[in-house]
Amino acid sequence: MLRFEGVTKRYLRFPREIVALDRISLEIAAGDRFGVLGSARAGKSTLLRLAAGLERPDEGSVWFRDRDLATVSRSEQEHLLRHEIGCVWQTASAGSRIDIVQYVAWPLFSAGVRYRRAIRQAHELLARVGAQACAGAQLCELAASELTRVSLAQALIREPSLLLADEPSKTLDPIERDEMLELLRSTVCDKRITLVVTAGDATGIVAPTQLASLDRGRLVVRARRGGQVVPIQGQRRRPSTG
Repeated sequence: MLRFEGVTKRYLRFPREIVALDRISLEIAAGDRFGVLGSARAGKSTLLRLAAGLERPDEGSVWFRDRDLATVSRSEQEHLLRHEIGCVWQTASAGSRIDIVQYVAWPLFSAGVRYRRAIRQAHELLARVGAQACAGAQLCELAASELTRVSLAQALIREPSLLLADEPSKTLDPIERDEMLELLRSTVCDKRITLVVTAGDATGIVAPTQLASLDRGRLVVRARRGGQVVPIQGQRRRPSTG
């Protein structure tokens, strides 16, 4: 489903260069629930943006199914994000005054679905994720927990095969966090969606079939087999250049 091959991503933060991901290699099979742990600035969000095709690696390649995401056209990338890859980001256009129902329905509008059908499906998704009370509000009026649920509804409305969720439980209290993780677990299992979810610690990960830890761009992967967590050989860190 998703494969990283020797992926390095750098950002220039004058006067120095930051290595956000350092020669990352991993493979995620269809149906996996892949959890990525790491502190702030560990590279978790960068990994998800590369997986969505929103950014391109400086070295290596990212493959979704049989496509190298660095080679797809802009229209092909838009098609993937509308039909096959759903994204739940931390910010999710929080400052926008767009109507919630129309925000959730937007992927259907852009795909040419008739207005009434799109609106009906948006209401159904909001109810499924426990955010039906948000209908009629605007994004800028939502609490963080509500914004996460609404963002999830929009990500699911096109029934993607891959769902990328960037710390969806970060701003939630323990009860809301457990509800969100159970919602993610039940949704991806019922719909057979492959999930990649990031979190600051293990309490924010939903029943992973694989678990990874990021530390300053370096990935250590572990596989869950028969209830046991089995370490997989880690990657050597590239010597520092200063």
